[in-house]
Amino acid sequence: MGVVKPTSPPLVKPTSHKYNSNNRTTNRTVEDTYSSADAEPPIPYKEIIDYLNKKTNQHLRYQTKAYQKLIRQRFEEGATLEDFKKAIDNQAYAWQGTKFWKYMRPSTLFRASKFDSYVNANDLNQAKQPSNGGYGGEPNISDIPDDDLPF
Repeated sequence: MGVVKPTSPPLVKPTSHKYNSNNRTTNRTVEDTYSSADAEPPIPYKEIIDYLNKKTNQHLRYQTKAYQKLIRQRFEEGATLEDFKKAIDNQAYAWQGTKFWKYMRPSTLFRASKFDSYVNANDLNQAKQPSNGGYGGEPNISDIPDDDLPF
């Protein structure tokens, strides 16, 4: 009886993933890439970071993976491009000229714990709600006797 040697798998030539100029397509548009009704459009990382840069006179890079992760997470929660612009606008308005201006960066503006409040802050389009719980207008302190005033 002879010894049977195990057979080794056949050698396979590795596939090259190098760029082949013959395979490139020209004049592709976003519509061509995302023609399916089920496909979602790409997340506008560049547009969001460019908008923040314009508002803050910074030079942040949209390719930064940490920024993309924050933006993608907010998009997965249902945020829109307009939500990002609104958050940037609201906080730029609130923090301009203050010590908080240094926090006008993606890691602050787009984090989960604060993003929604930044989107809804300083909303000038909402009707003003009475600050006294909805029981009418502001009190007139001239109608209150001096002895009853807290100061």
